[in-house]
Amino acid sequence: MASKPVSTSRKGGAAMGLNITNAFAMLTIVGSLWTSAAADELKRVTVNGTELAYVEAGEGDPVVFVHGGLQDYRMWKTHVAVFAKRYRVIAYSRRNHFPNAVSGDSTPDVAADIHGEDLAQLVKALGLSRVHVVAHSSGAHSALFFEANYPDLIRTLVMNEPNATGLLKTASGGAETMKDFGSRVAPAREAFRSGDLERALRLFADAVGGPGTYDRRSEEERGMMTDNALAHVADATTSRPRPISPAKWRKGSPPRHSC
Repeated sequence: MASKPVSTSRKGGAAMGLNITNAFAMLTIVGSLWTSAAADELKRVTVNGTELAYVEAGEGDPVVFVHGGLQDYRMWKTHVAVFAKRYRVIAYSRRNHFPNAVSGDSTPDVAADIHGEDLAQLVKALGLSRVHVVAHSSGAHSALFFEANYPDLIRTLVMNEPNATGLLKTASGGAETMKDFGSRVAPAREAFRSGDLERALRLFADAVGGPGTYDRRSEEERGMMTDNALAHVADATTSRPRPISPAKWRKGSPPRHSC
């Protein structure tokens, strides 16, 4: 580790497609939050040795929502309410994200291989068969690993902004895109590494969304970012490299998706 892990005592609030059909094709990512988790009956399930929190609603074919970085299950409030009218909807918090146990020494947000395996075991633990998956950002990267390793468990996959840099290697202008993005987020990573979380969150939001993005976020959204900052501390300080694409892709079996 490059620095001493940061801890926090906060306990409160802080597409690419495969056979996209019906309402999934019209999905728009929004940042609405739950203000009262109790009303949604927060549940927990243990997978791969860690406890994951989730909410569920509705009946019908299962739809699993997978959040991105600096987020958790609460970002899907609007989607759960809408999709629950026709589907059984599950929105969960990934490992090392609120309200699960969190630590700057634990699983990085970008450990897509681990989070993808957690998703597979979550689906199995809840007794689901083939599921629709809707995923955002680093959660979408995790969903790529899930789809690659467990194709029989997935029915459709809708992804928004997957940070799957491995897919850019052979794309026109991919290297330049990766270099540009890396330079923009570098100051945020350094702030996470040094433990200056407030500055890190501001820098990261503005690097990804443009100048002023952090200030435009609501108090609840900034609280959710704070609640999930330690997974990004883990990103910035871990010395263990993570695979950026599933093994079968590296062996020459390309993904079936198109951007």
